[in-house]
Amino acid sequence: MLQLLMVDDEMSVVETLCATIAWESIGIGTVHKAFSAKEALDVLNMHDIDIVITDVRMPDMSGLELAAHIRLHWKQTQCLLLTAHADFEYAQSAIQSDICDYVLKPVASGELLERVSAVVRKIRAEKENNEAYLRAIRTMRDHLPK
Repeated sequence: MLQLLMVDDEMSVVETLCATIAWESIGIGTVHKAFSAKEALDVLNMHDIDIVITDVRMPDMSGLELAAHIRLHWKQTQCLLLTAHADFEYAQSAIQSDICDYVLKPVASGELLERVSAVVRKIRAEKENNEAYLRAIRTMRDHLPK
């Protein structure tokens, strides 16, 4: 089961999305909450987070800055931006920061679940590819002349 981190300075957004969406139905076993980028970094340091959903506009550190920091330190963690601002500059920055998806608020639970489900499928495919690669390496080593 994967782990997800929901980050937004609006506590009601985090609480609502965490409580009303059936995350386990798409393979997410644990949903962590953070109400600032600093809290998010603390959670990332303590847990193996697979997916981060973050608001763009937050005090101290924006969601884009948080995503860039995650890319540097947790390369396997996938990020989605959740924002009320349909601004081209944000979308362009998201693309440059290798963000998986850009979701506009307010978002329906079903839509967010489907978007995150696509990321879950991507993560699983990458893990399967990595496992297949490691199996091929082991097989090759086993058949090398000693």
